[in-house]
Amino acid sequence: MKIHYSILLLLFTLCSFSQEICNNGIDDNGNGLIDLRDPECPCSPAPKKSLVPNFDFEDYTSCPNMMEQLYKAAPWMQGTMGRPSYYNKCGFVLPDLEMYPSDGFAPNDEPEFFPSGNGIVGTVVSSLSEYIKATLTTPIPAGAEAELNVKVCAIIYRNNPPNPYDKLVTDLTPINLTIYGSPTVSNIPTFVGGSPVGPGSPWIELGNVPYNPKPNWQDVTINFTVPFQIKQIMIGAPEVVPEAYQVPLMHLGSYPYFLYDDVIVNTAESGDLFIKKDGNLCTDDLTLTAVLNAPAAGNVVYQWYKGAIPVYINGNSSILNVSDGIFADKNGTYSVKVFDGTTCYESSFTVNSIIPNPRVVLTPPACTTLGSILFTSVAEEYSIDEGRTWSTNPFFDNLEPGYYNVMTRTAGCVSTIRDITLFGSPDNLPEPYTLTTQPDSCADIGSIEVVTTADFYSYDNGATWTTSNTLENVPAGDYLVLIKDNAGCMSLPKTVTLVSYTNNFAPPTGDAIQYFCVSESSTLQSINLDGTAIKWYDDPTAGNLLAPTTPLVDGQTYYASQSVNDCESLTRLAVTTVINTTLNANDYATQICDMGISNDEFVDLSDFDSYLTPSTSYFFHYYTSFSGAENQTSADEIINYQDYQIFGPTTVYVRVTNQGSCFKVVELFLELLAPPVVPIKDEIPVCEGRFVIVDAGPGHDTYLWSTNETTPTISITQPGNYSVTVTKNHGAVTCTTTKDFVVFLSNEATISEVVVSDWNQTENIITVVLSPNSVGDYEYSLNGLSFQDSNVFTGLEGGNYIVYVRDKNGCGMVDDSFYVIMFPKYFTPNGDGYNDTWKIKFAQAKDQFTTEIYDRYGKLLKILKSNEGWDGTLNGTPLPSNDYWFKVIGSDGKILRGHFTLKK
Repeated sequence: MKIHYSILLLLFTLCSFSQEICNNGIDDNGNGLIDLRDPECPCSPAPKKSLVPNFDFEDYTSCPNMMEQLYKAAPWMQGTMGRPSYYNKCGFVLPDLEMYPSDGFAPNDEPEFFPSGNGIVGTVVSSLSEYIKATLTTPIPAGAEAELNVKVCAIIYRNNPPNPYDKLVTDLTPINLTIYGSPTVSNIPTFVGGSPVGPGSPWIELGNVPYNPKPNWQDVTINFTVPFQIKQIMIGAPEVVPEAYQVPLMHLGSYPYFLYDDVIVNTAESGDLFIKKDGNLCTDDLTLTAVLNAPAAGNVVYQWYKGAIPVYINGNSSILNVSDGIFADKNGTYSVKVFDGTTCYESSFTVNSIIPNPRVVLTPPACTTLGSILFTSVAEEYSIDEGRTWSTNPFFDNLEPGYYNVMTRTAGCVSTIRDITLFGSPDNLPEPYTLTTQPDSCADIGSIEVVTTADFYSYDNGATWTTSNTLENVPAGDYLVLIKDNAGCMSLPKTVTLVSYTNNFAPPTGDAIQYFCVSESSTLQSINLDGTAIKWYDDPTAGNLLAPTTPLVDGQTYYASQSVNDCESLTRLAVTTVINTTLNANDYATQICDMGISNDEFVDLSDFDSYLTPSTSYFFHYYTSFSGAENQTSADEIINYQDYQIFGPTTVYVRVTNQGSCFKVVELFLELLAPPVVPIKDEIPVCEGRFVIVDAGPGHDTYLWSTNETTPTISITQPGNYSVTVTKNHGAVTCTTTKDFVVFLSNEATISEVVVSDWNQTENIITVVLSPNSVGDYEYSLNGLSFQDSNVFTGLEGGNYIVYVRDKNGCGMVDDSFYVIMFPKYFTPNGDGYNDTWKIKFAQAKDQFTTEIYDRYGKLLKILKSNEGWDGTLNGTPLPSNDYWFKVIGSDGKILRGHFTLKK
């Protein structure tokens, strides 16, 4: 047995701050920046490159002295009618920029701190949005992958003192920041009040990304593929601005306002670093590849991030497999930082499984030509009819004026639907004005007159044309009327309806086969039809007119017409009657397993309808008594028959009726069978290194354990989740029970130490501490006879003890011995004969020991033998009042530590 000397210990806690480690994917210094993004990691950023000249607005022809002077930041220019502003700290800067505190954002990212020097631009974002435009230094070729990186900040520009505008930036909803492109170069604005995209405009939307406006500078990235060569780009609001950006008339002069800086546009070839995309999220094979075009100065390290979270560290790959399950939500912006030992390069790519609305160019129909739709969004397939048909050709022509639902599809990802309208040419003729003569006789014919003068008239949507402006003596129905002149210009079609006077001579409607009971004495009046002024015949075309009181004959077919406005229908509805004398329905009895071991079960009574009768045309109502079914007593009817609770043997009375009034009451008898019982506890212990036998009980017909064994009992050695399914056959019915249970590990305890606290002569406390590998359920004793659940014993006198620890699951018992020793908490070496010395007291101990005494700085002051005491001096000199520490070293080498106080 082992001897433990136990004592209370003082714990000292040291606090320290860490240096950022640059390749472990952890925020070591707690500043929110990880690895190469942390300033503590030396990584000089590469000089910025952009196909846009003066991308940082630092070059200017002269300092701005007022708003709306973007032209001074040449070659930038206004894109549309709205006139953006240029701000430079050498001249005019909008005073509103200093009104925005940091509000918890990163330091120095408020609007007044320009990201790249002294110049920025500002644009209004509202119903009359402003756009900035620039000519690229090198055109982007058709089919090229490109990206826009821009710094954006949102504020509210207020310039309407009489009617202050109270909207805040936080009131603005997310908006799609958009980049547009043009294949031509123009140094004059596109004179439209809204988006540059429109009929006849060379501008198309290249891409967009959702931007959540905040009054601090944010990095925004748009990845896009150009459909044809692009020479100019424009940046600003989307084609349709959200409602939150619309400014009421009384507040005009105050607007949502976006600031821009660092407009970086590059292709895969023009930038130092570019991210190429392969595969797609929808097909779960998306990868991003960092392509470093700049010459590397040394070994290249790649660090991938999603937002601020590192994905790959230690420079392990230039390829990021987005589809490998790194993140549950794979949508978002991924970035890579590349370090070649000298210079850092960074690029971003936004991934979204939702393809945005397609971008299209519309050509409206003219007088002599039809319209067209050209998709400028690059995709694998295109549709203009909400996905009913698809084409690999992005161009659709020969389109009539009207509404179209355009979509794109790529690698299984389908875009949202965009509703567009192809308006008729302004040169189209006006909609024709018409007069009608509605049908008013059994002939059911009418006329249409076109009052609008034209050269040609059509009444069938242009299939045929005539010079007559009247269409006479034509049947009731819908007609599509158009007019056309000699130049080929035509109107849009107008629908003209001639309303039938006779309901188009249609017969009445109803079931072709109808059922009746022989006891009803049914006549033709009993047949259920929808119609007016119904007449009955014994022939489909001619025959004899039958009286409504004519008795029905089983299997006979009758023919009905109806009259509208005294005009009898030209065709007749055939109805065959079936007269029943009794119903083919019988009693049925079955057995049901009680799945809940509760002597009750919920059943759907309609599941047994097919066992009561082979007919599929009957109706069923369920009752708790025979008389209730006979007399249709509502108090006895089972309303919740689809979820009916039965207790033990149950009889249900079913009233079976046909389409007529014939019925029969039959009995449905349900016997509830008890399920097989599995006598296994929910939790079963298994001792470490041993096995346990689990018994599913005798008398079952089959056994199937989760271990695939089929015997009544199995032997289990490993902890885990297990189950057994047993069955009991009751003739045609087999009842099943599945029992899930857990086998948990238990073992013999390992005593780590016995801790003694509150040392004194008679009231000591010990705590038995077990090692972490002790996983059982234990009880404790000091005499091996009386056990307790607590591992703490109190009220102990000094002396020698044995502690016993026993596993409650029968996995064994261990014991250990220990001493309870005492020492004074303080002493007063003042020569008065009381407490003048300090020493350790071992009650009933036989071991020899030494005691070392230290001051608070760890300096050794005295070494004592077993029963020696210390008088509080060092080399004969009294030491001051203070706390002192000691270390007791036993003959077995074990060490006990503690401290006491010297008082004067």
